Amino acid sequence: MKKRNTVLWAAAVLAFLFVRPTGGGEADPLLAVRGGRIITVSGGVIENGVLLIRGGRLEAVGRDVAVPPGAEVIEAAGAVITPGLIDAFTHLGMERPEAGGGDYDESAKAVLPQLRVIDAIDWENEDFPAACSEGVTSALSAPGEGALLSGQSALVRLPGHSSGSGETLRFPAAVHANLGEAAKLRFGSRNQYPSTRMGAMALLRQTLLDARQAMESKTGPDRAAAAAVESLGPMLKGEMPLVVRANRLDDILTAVRLADEFGLRLVINHGAAAFRAASELAERKIPVLVGPLADFRSTPESAADSLESAVRLQRAGVKIAFQGNSGRRPDALLEIARLAVAHGLPEEEAWRALTLNAAEIFSVDGRIGSLEAGKDADVVIFSADPLRETAVVRTVISRGRIVFSR
Repeated sequence: MKKRNTVLWAAAVLAFLFVRPTGGGEADPLLAVRGGRIITVSGGVIENGVLLIRGGRLEAVGRDVAVPPGAEVIEAAGAVITPGLIDAFTHLGMERPEAGGGDYDESAKAVLPQLRVIDAIDWENEDFPAACSEGVTSALSAPGEGALLSGQSALVRLPGHSSGSGETLRFPAAVHANLGEAAKLRFGSRNQYPSTRMGAMALLRQTLLDARQAMESKTGPDRAAAAAVESLGPMLKGEMPLVVRANRLDDILTAVRLADEFGLRLVINHGAAAFRAASELAERKIPVLVGPLADFRSTPESAADSLESAVRLQRAGVKIAFQGNSGRRPDALLEIARLAVAHGLPEEEAWRALTLNAAEIFSVDGRIGSLEAGKDADVVIFSADPLRETAVVRTVISRGRIVFSR
């Protein structure tokens, strides 16, 4: 009896320590954003609307939403209110120039799918609050782009200026591969395999074949096969995408053939010439991560890039998401969206490419990407419409808490 009472007492202590209250008090804050132009992304635009936020989630979004007594109210008349921006490809949390370039790029081998960015992210990295101050509340933090298979990325919620903790929304979010110049330059200069496009694809195909065989084998896999299955198995089963950096048209079409062969959920990253393969990509529902501006026509293989790329892909039916690689320049994500709008992309599609499309590509759209009741309260309040005129970020709300304001 004494032993049983001790067990019950321990269970009660654990429950007290780890079960959070579900209503009232500091654990369930109530916040209202009132006035302004609300761009919901998924449900149109609401003029002079109200967002009601409780316990980190959007409780109500609309014009006639009543603000309960006791709520903290942010008056946003004249402002533009949007979902938190999502940067679809970055190395956030892993870049430190003073530390020899950071921890995102392992260069010793060509095939490293087992690398995990969550083992390298520094949540106190100053790039996080810098990106947050430009309206970025979530981002894909990804491994480097020099290896053939460079590792597994994570979709993270950024820590802001007044919040010291970030959050991993999805890990692994994707496996990353790099075709063309990156691997050729790195391994060709060492006279190391693979140093040609043929070699790169032969090694990539063989790696996927080995992993698939290990998955299907009825006998226990050896240690190397087990590591491959653990790293590549979810991707081969269609549970997460393979994100392939490819700029030249032939590299993009090679990636498409690989996806067809293995039944992969392919995402093209950078994709300078992707608009030239728009019909093939649209037919297979292959998205493209457009950007960043820092790489625009910066190499011979990206020479085909066009400021009309986004609108040409969108008109063909290709889902696009913008990547600004926020660690390099925090305002680059909005800049690439503004340029795309200036070159023909409809504003509503630009907002989707800044928010909901990335959430859908990386399977977190049930939580973020649009202003809908029930979703996490990641909200940005701009002084004006940043796609139309000069605007600054006034307030950033991350999961219901103000993490930046000016």
